[in-house]
Parts: sequence; structure tokens; C-alpha cells
Amino acid sequence: MGMARLDQNYVGAFKEREHGKSFEFDDKPPCDWSKGQGATHTVYVNDFIGANTRPAKVLKTVAYVGIDMTDEGGILWEKWQVRRLFG
Repeated sequence: MGMARLDQNYVGAFKEREHGKSFEFDDKPPCDWSKGQGATHTVYVNDFIGANTRPAKVLKTVAYVGIDMTDEGGILWEKWQVRRLFG
């Protein structure tokens, strides 16, 4: 899939519907803080700010991906429609 990741072991991948990009994911959150915020997965991304991982909740038809922090210090979740789920 060509995604840069820190850990070569991942449990699956999905294709996001709107932009058609593929993302790999692990079945654990990236850190204890994000787990406490409700993250159940880590999604591997390459974006313009250079972040390699994002906290996420990956389901069969949708993924909620952490894109920023709220004013209260929590995770700002963005809903991504999932076209395919591999793994």
C-alpha cells in the first residue's frame, strides 16, 4: 500500500471512499492517552504535517479517525466512509 509505518505488522487495510486512498491499520491505539479517548485502532497515514499514525475506530463500513484535538483536549474525530476492508 505504500504507507510509511513504524511497525511492519498490521491487521488490515481499507480504502476511504471520498478520495480513494488506502490505509493500513493496527488493532490497538497508538498510545494510552488515545485509548482513554476511545481509540481502538491505529491508522497509518502520510500527510502534509508528517504524522505517521492517527488514533482511530475502524468498523466495517466506516472509520472514525482522529484529525486534531478539541478545545477541551480530547480527540476530534472525522468520519471516513470505508469502501473495502482487507484483513
